[in-house]
Amino acid sequence: MADTHPSKIDPTTAAPNAPTPGEQPATSVETIKKNDSEARKALDRVDSRTVQEPARKTSAKRAKPAPLESCADLLRAVYSGRRKRLKPPEKTLHKIRQGPKLQPAEREELLSFAVQDHTLERTRELMLLSMERFDGPNLAGQVREFVRDVLMRHPAFRKEQLAAALRNLPEGPAPERAVKILTQQSFESLPWPEGSAPLKKRKKKSVLDKCRTNAAYCLLLWHREIRGISFKDIINSLHTSLWKPAAERHKSEAQQLRALMNNRDPTAAALSCSSLEEQVLDAERRADAAREITERANARARELEGKLGDLEGQLAAEKTQVERLTAALHTEQQAHKNDVAHSRDEYAKLRGHLLRRIRQELSLLEDGLHALRRTPPKVRVMDDHAERAIDGLKREIQRLEGSD
Repeated sequence: MADTHPSKIDPTTAAPNAPTPGEQPATSVETIKKNDSEARKALDRVDSRTVQEPARKTSAKRAKPAPLESCADLLRAVYSGRRKRLKPPEKTLHKIRQGPKLQPAEREELLSFAVQDHTLERTRELMLLSMERFDGPNLAGQVREFVRDVLMRHPAFRKEQLAAALRNLPEGPAPERAVKILTQQSFESLPWPEGSAPLKKRKKKSVLDKCRTNAAYCLLLWHREIRGISFKDIINSLHTSLWKPAAERHKSEAQQLRALMNNRDPTAAALSCSSLEEQVLDAERRADAAREITERANARARELEGKLGDLEGQLAAEKTQVERLTAALHTEQQAHKNDVAHSRDEYAKLRGHLLRRIRQELSLLEDGLHALRRTPPKVRVMDDHAERAIDGLKREIQRLEGSD
C-alpha cells in the first residue's frame, strides 16, 4: 500500500481538490458532495461491467447446438458430451436418414471420441436410442457397425470369447455365458490404452461397477439386436450376472431394506419383478402340467402293472402247459423210438423167416422141376414137392394175415 503520510505527498500529484500549501481549504460540505458524486459514478461503471459479463456468458451457454443432419453429426453429439441425453425429433431423424453415410475418416475421428467413454454410458444410450427410434436399415446398420467397433476397442471386451460374441462367430459363447465372462472379470486391471488412466472407485458411486453394468447392458442389447434374444432372457442374464451377486453383498435385512429403499428407478424394479413373477407363474403352470402328466403316467403305470400281473399269471400257466407238453413230447419221442426199434426188429425177424421159407419152397420146386425133366419124368415127385411148397406158402400167408 502506498505511503499517504502528509509530509510525503507530492504537490504535483495531489488531488485536484486538495489545498496547496499556503491556500485556504475549501468548504468541507462541498468537498464531501463532490467526492461522493465521483464515487457513485465509478460504482455505476463497475456494476454495468459486472452485469454485462454474466449476461454474455449466459447467452453463450444458451446458444442452440448445431442441427443434426447426418449419422456423423449424431455420433459426434452423442460422444462429445455436449448433450446429456439425446432425444432427436422425428424431423431430425428423417434428415439424418437422408443425410450422407459415415465416411472412413469421420469414422476414425468419432471412434477416437468414443474411446473416452470409459464407462460405456454414452454407448449404452446410443444403443437404446437405436433400438427405440432407428427403424431404417441404413441408419441402424451404420450405428450397429460403429457400436461394434466401440465395444471391440473397449478393454472390457478384449477377451477372445467376447470378441467372438461381438462378431457373432459360431465358436462364440452363448449370450448368458458371454455376459458371465464379461462381468466376472476384474475391471480394476483392465488393459486401458496408453494415455487413459485406469478406473478408480469414487466415494459415492463406483465407477468400476458402473462400467461393469453398462458393459453388460451393451452386450445384452447387442445380442438382442444380432441374435434376437427375448426380454425374459435379458432379465435372467441380468439377474444371474449383476443383480444376484450385488444382492448377496447385503447380508442382513436392514442392509437389504436400505438397498431397496435407495432404489431411484421404480420402473426398472417393477419390470424385473413382473418378469420374474411371470416366470414363476409360468414355472408353476409347467409344474402343474408336469404333475398332471405324472399322475396320468402313474395311473397308466398302475393299470399296466395290473395287466402285467395278469399276463405274468397267464405266462406262468402257459409255461406250465409248455413244460407238460414238452414232457409228453419227450415221452412220445422215446416211445416212438422204442416202436421204431421194435418194428425194425420184427421186420428183420419176419424178413429172415420169409427168406428161409421162400428158399425152402423154392428148393422143393426146383427139385420137382428137375424130376419132371428126367426121362422118364417123375410126375409124382413133382406133385409132392409142389403141394408141399403151396402148403408152406399158404401157412405163411395165414400167419401174416393173423399177425395184422
